[in-house]
Amino acid sequence: MFELRNDIPVPQGGRRNKYPFADMAVGESFFVPNRKPTVMWQTSNRAAKVLGKKFVVRAENDGTRVWRAE
Repeated sequence: MFELRNDIPVPQGGRRNKYPFADMAVGESFFVPNRKPTVMWQTSNRAAKVLGKKFVVRAENDGTRVWRAE
């Protein structure tokens, strides 16, 4: 009824990373304008769990700054 094939690769897709969590070295930071710290804390917390890294989030002027701590 259905033809089974194993010569077709799985398409690569998904979302592109909006923030550079995976590329950050310890001590590096990035600034996100017009974004509340609570939103960035949630985002960095998810990235920390996936990547096994630690991040610090602080309000700064009209946005939020995120540092890689470990």
